[in-house]
Amino acid sequence: MARESWADVLAFSLGELGLRPAEFWELTYSEYLCMADGYHHRRVLAWQETRWLGALLVNINRAPDTPAVEPSELLPLPGDAPAAPLMSTEELDAELARLAELDKDWL
Repeated sequence: MARESWADVLAFSLGELGLRPAEFWELTYSEYLCMADGYHHRRVLAWQETRWLGALLVNINRAPDTPAVEPSELLPLPGDAPAAPLMSTEELDAELARLAELDKDWL
């Protein structure tokens, strides 16, 4: 994370966090960081709700043969789990062979 200047910290505290100047100057830096983290966490939660509603609307109006959209596909957000890497052809063949062996055990 890039270092913030005091002007940035003050602007964020007085603007986004809604602190009064006296409240800001009484904060420790640790308290400021906790408040900033809480603010960013609330913003991410709000965007998660928005993308969930968006995915719901897209899925309600999709054609029957169109696959459903996951909220994370519609709008990726910080903190989302990274997408699983695709299997290579060799990995897919090996997995299918493994599953075929399991099927033989069941039959």
